[in-house]
Amino acid sequence: MGELSAAAQYGVKLLVMVFNDGGHGVLRSYQDALFDGRRVGVDMTPVDFAQVAQGMGVSAKGVTAAGGFARALTWALAQPGPPLLDMDMRSIGPMAVPYRGVARLAFTDQPTQLSGTPPRAAVDT
Repeated sequence: MGELSAAAQYGVKLLVMVFNDGGHGVLRSYQDALFDGRRVGVDMTPVDFAQVAQGMGVSAKGVTAAGGFARALTWALAQPGPPLLDMDMRSIGPMAVPYRGVARLAFTDQPTQLSGTPPRAAVDT
């Protein structure tokens, strides 16, 4: 958030979009993929990033429905400084295909640096 404050101070034209899922969504997906849904430290107390940004003098809006995104983006691009859009993914809904990133590669038959025994094998023994 310090970088956002600096962008506001210097009037940097930078659009910031926070995909707010109430935690560390990518890490949550890794844990779901690699550890059979066992999760540790990935769910957090919800933060209203639009309100935090406004406290720094940044124009900000919350987006709670996919249908409102185009209107919010148009508004954000018209702002003179760095706008922030806080995308409430808990309201919008889960991604159609959850991000698995590197975790997805660990389970493929394709030869890669990450192919082979999934990391959870060491945990299960």
